[in-house]
Amino acid sequence: MASKIQNLEPLELKPNVHASAVAEKSHVVNPLEISGQINDLRQIEDGWADWMQDEPGSDCGKAPSHAGLDWLTNGFESHYPHSAPLPYIYPTPEGGVQAEWSLGPQSISLTIDLTTHLGEWHRLDVRTITDDARELNLDDAKDWEWLVEEISRWENRSE
Repeated sequence: MASKIQNLEPLELKPNVHASAVAEKSHVVNPLEISGQINDLRQIEDGWADWMQDEPGSDCGKAPSHAGLDWLTNGFESHYPHSAPLPYIYPTPEGGVQAEWSLGPQSISLTIDLTTHLGEWHRLDVRTITDDARELNLDDAKDWEWLVEEISRWENRSE
C-alpha cells in the first residue's frame, strides 16, 4: 500500500517566550539538587536490594540511617558550592551512599560510609583506562576542599 503522505515540511521549533519568562522569574528546582536526592533516600527500607542477594533469606540492602543522611546533607550544604557540578546520588547495599559525576571521559565516584564519615574517591578516565583513588575524611573541611577542587579541575578539562 502506497503512502499518501507527500511533501512534508520540516518542523521548525520556536522558543516558547512565555515559558522562558516564567522560568526566569521563578525558582526552578533542579532534579539533581543534592539535598533533594539525599532526602529521597529516606524512603528506602531495609531489604531494598534483596534482588541482589547471593543466598535466599540473606538481607541485602541496608537502608541509610536518617542521622547519617542529615550529616551528609549538612556536609554538602556547608562545603560543596552550588556552582559545582551536581552528582547523582545512590544508596549502597551496605547502608551508605554513592555520589557519581560524569565529566567528559572522567567517571568519578565517592562511596560514603555514613557511620565512619569516610569517603572512597575513585576516578576513572574511560579513554585511557587510568584511574586514581583516595580515602577522604568527610569530617575534615580540607578533604571537602580537595573534593571540590578535583571535581572543578576535571569539569574544566571536560569542556
